[in-house]
Amino acid sequence: MTTHSNFVANKLGLDNLILLSNKRCTPFNSLHSDDVNYFKKLPGYDTLRLILSRAAILVEGPSDELIVQREYKDKFGLLPIEHGVDVISVRGLSFKRFLDIARRIGRKVAAITDNDSDYQKNVKDKYVNYDDVDCIEIFADPRNELNTLEPQFIDANIAIFDDLRKTIGLREDKYPDRDSVLRYMINNKAEWALKVFEDSQSFNYPQSLVSHFNGTLMIFPNIFIDEIQDLAGYDLDILKLLFKSESTILCVGDPRQITYLTHWEKKNRKYQCGQIKAFVNDECIKHRNLDKIVIDEELLSRSHRNNSLICEFSSKLYPQYNATKTCDCDGCHPKDIEHQGVFLVKQKDLNEYMRLYHPVQLRNSRLVKVDERHRAYNYGQSKGMTCIRVIIYPTGPIVTWLKDHDSELMPTSRADLYVAVTRARFSVAFVIPDEVCEEIRDLPVWVNEINQPG
Repeated sequence: MTTHSNFVANKLGLDNLILLSNKRCTPFNSLHSDDVNYFKKLPGYDTLRLILSRAAILVEGPSDELIVQREYKDKFGLLPIEHGVDVISVRGLSFKRFLDIARRIGRKVAAITDNDSDYQKNVKDKYVNYDDVDCIEIFADPRNELNTLEPQFIDANIAIFDDLRKTIGLREDKYPDRDSVLRYMINNKAEWALKVFEDSQSFNYPQSLVSHFNGTLMIFPNIFIDEIQDLAGYDLDILKLLFKSESTILCVGDPRQITYLTHWEKKNRKYQCGQIKAFVNDECIKHRNLDKIVIDEELLSRSHRNNSLICEFSSKLYPQYNATKTCDCDGCHPKDIEHQGVFLVKQKDLNEYMRLYHPVQLRNSRLVKVDERHRAYNYGQSKGMTCIRVIIYPTGPIVTWLKDHDSELMPTSRADLYVAVTRARFSVAFVIPDEVCEEIRDLPVWVNEINQPG
């Protein structure tokens, strides 16, 4: 039986549980016997909350639990449980038992604990065995004089002390100073924390709490970004922050396909127009020492769409990159298809070519006249399409490049041309004025052999 229900799992008995998480299989009874016995004695369903949560925040008591939930909601707009993050009060002496389970199953956990007046002994030394555990983070205030949540919370809100006292419901004449309010809070932990939790007053939070825990990690353990080459301006600053998180970030893109940018900003302008690799190298790997970032230029370097002739031609547009090759998949590149390759079509032969092959027409703008009987798209609009054949109405700069590949072609025009060419599986044709065809020497001119005399 498999279940996500802590009620069902509890009824089955802990000895019968096998934990499946992050590709790991851990029988519950494989834990240390002391830990198993401890969890068996816990009442209710708290035993299984850590196991069944997406991530967890461990705290020492109900007041910590309330304040952590309030801060989390202030920061992320929702309570932790709405993000699959369970805040669990585990009573300080039990932290290690929960952390051992988290380590075994790879569960993301933040443990928020008091320093109890000796940060080195009660935090650093006590939890040293978890320093290198990627899924566990320990938080505590390093200042020994702020030994529990109550003095920490007052210290964080000393600038709005009167508002804090009012929220808790204390009269100034009976609680005139910090020490008297602190005594009340220590003696009435759940009461003051509940009032803060329910009040609309804005508060500051101690550095030991969840503000220093990676909220993005808790909500999104994996982040996927497609078309990364289109990011620009402040997008790149956001990308840099994501790389600094503990989340697994997978980005996919092709710097040769910059047909759109999210916006045009001066910020990070030098990394526009296909320079995403330079940004990652300069601003993330070198500058931020984010050496865990890996740039893979081989995995997606083979085309399942374009045949070898189209791959060879399109690669000439970006000689600085590795040439694209065809894939080896059965069925992707049949050999028995007629009319494969890249061609020039004279203007006078256009109607006949369209009649025979029915290619999709690609143009720079809707102002370009096309054959209305066949489909037509702008270069950028065609991005993502797969076509059997395409015919391209080139701009003046593109015609110049077809004549001489060393001629200047603006980055946007180069990307538009690359996108247009790589839509086709079997053939690409360029509509060229009759007198210009002779000036383009490395592409064959299409000739209708069917209608040629004898």
